[in-house]
Formats: sequence, structure tokens, C-alpha cells
Amino acid sequence: MNNTPVPVYILGGFLGSGKTTLLNKILKDLPPGRRAAVILNEAGEVSIDGMITPGGPYTKKEITGGCVCCTLKERFIEGLLSILEEEEPDAVYVESTGLAVPWEMKQNMERYIPAGRIRTEQVLVCVDASQFRRFHERLYIYQRQFEGTPHVLLTKKNLYSPEELEEITGEIRREYPRLDRITPVEKDDFLLPESAPAFRPVDPLRNSLNTLLADLADSKRMDHPEKGIVQITLTSPAALPEHDLAALLEQDGPEILRAKAVIAAPGENRLLQYDGERLRAESLPPGTLEEGGSALVLFCSEQDREELEERFTPLFPVLSPSPA
Repeated sequence: MNNTPVPVYILGGFLGSGKTTLLNKILKDLPPGRRAAVILNEAGEVSIDGMITPGGPYTKKEITGGCVCCTLKERFIEGLLSILEEEEPDAVYVESTGLAVPWEMKQNMERYIPAGRIRTEQVLVCVDASQFRRFHERLYIYQRQFEGTPHVLLTKKNLYSPEELEEITGEIRREYPRLDRITPVEKDDFLLPESAPAFRPVDPLRNSLNTLLADLADSKRMDHPEKGIVQITLTSPAALPEHDLAALLEQDGPEILRAKAVIAAPGENRLLQYDGERLRAESLPPGTLEEGGSALVLFCSEQDREELEERFTPLFPVLSPSPA
């Protein structure tokens, strides 16, 4: 057994902030011979991120059905301990669900993993500038992405001018002056940042007071995911028409916080991603998905669930089995 602490990289950020894109770039750039392990957390039972994260010379474990910083904390710790024991990796990369609190994951690891087994190498939080302005003031779970002293990555920098990136960096620094590492990144030129010399300590009294004030600031704000943000998951054995699904995603009506869909059409796998403002469609490498079938994972406020289910469910027919 290797007695050197295993470095763990936590990749967090709100729904649609670019976590999976950067994780895939990290995995693509793994040096030859490095024994890596990947833990993917998905709030629902269907893990689209797991489907589109390519296989490679690393161990991949999926934890679905909740959040690893709270409801699935035990499963996360057990899974990480199992990987450390059975795989003896050189490094572990953890992608959280967009409703998790990355710093809380770090604290849980260091609280429950025996001393000397791991070291938290990086806590990276992905932030989309447009999302910051849409969600920061009204979503408590969005504000919690900035707890502690993570390294903030301003993703999708090619969508914004240098002036816009500088402006959003200033806004984040004013809200969270303890965050001294804010870096604009783009997937094609992204390199895993060098580790910080040490994580800056966070004053627990000040952090608790800030959290309390945030709780009281706006009673209309959606709170923790169980109380305000819900997930709709729909699947079908049929390959759905892409243009119909895209039209429904962009239709006026209740706010969609985030949506991902995969369509395994004959000869081509397609991925659709929608962040409430931008719809992006792309082809996936051949063999990524089993032929046939479609899946949609969508996040919205609890009050909009019924209307959005009525909108999308008719597009996902359940095919009856063929008679013998």
C-alpha cells in the first residue's frame, strides 16, 4: 500500500457551469501511466454526465440519487474509501452535482477519511458569468458555491469580452473578498491549475454569520434543493426528433434552470444542453451511447414542475413490448 496521501481534486459549480466539460479535458490530459479514479455525482437516478464521460485508463464510479455533500455523504465516503483501498490511485477527481456545496465536500472528506490517506489538492468552482447575475441574488444554494476559499474558474470565457470578465471578477471579489484566485478559462486551453500553497483558514464565526444573514435576506429565494429546486427525469427507448426537443426547451413559460438530453439515433449520438439562455447541440463520439433511446434531465423550481412535466412527457413515449 502506498503511504503517500492521495491528492483529491473537487470540481464543483452550479448547474450548467461547465464542470463536465472541464473534467473531460482533465481526463484527456492525464499523463501516461497515471492511475486515476473519477467519482461522478448526479442528483437524479439517470446520470447523463456518466454517459458522456469517456472511458479511459481510469476507474469511474457514479453516485446517483442525491447530493454527496449531504444526503449521500455516507455513500460518498464509503465509495472514496473503497477506491483508495482497491484501486490505489495516484489521484482522485470528484465532480459534484450542481446542487452540492464543494467546500462542504472537502470538510466531510477531511472529517471522515483517516488522516494521511488523502489530501485535498484543489477545490475548483466553475462559474458562468451570466448565471452569476441571474442566480446569485435569489438562490441560496448558488451562494453556497462560494463557501470557504475555493479556486473560482470563470468558464466559457470565449462568450464574454475581456471587459465583461473583468467586471464579473470585480463583482465576485466584492461579494467574497477572501477569494483571491479567480481565473477565466476556456475548455480548449484549460490546464489543471497548480495547487495553492495552502488553503486560507476561514473564520467559522464570520462564515456562520454570513450564512445566517444570507438566509434572512430574501424570504422569496429558493433554498436548499429539497425545498425549492427539483429534477425531472424522462427516458424513452425511442430516439426522439432533436428539433422537437430543442423547440420545447426554448419555449416561453416556466424557467428551466438547466437541462441535458441525450439522443442515441441510428449512426449518431447527440447531446443537447440548455442553461436557461443558450441551447447547445453537439455530436458525441460513436459508441458513447447504446443505439436507440433518449433521456432528459431537467432542473426547475418546485412550483413549475407540474407544468414542465406536462410539456415534455408527451415527447417521451413508453413503447409497448412487441408481441411474441
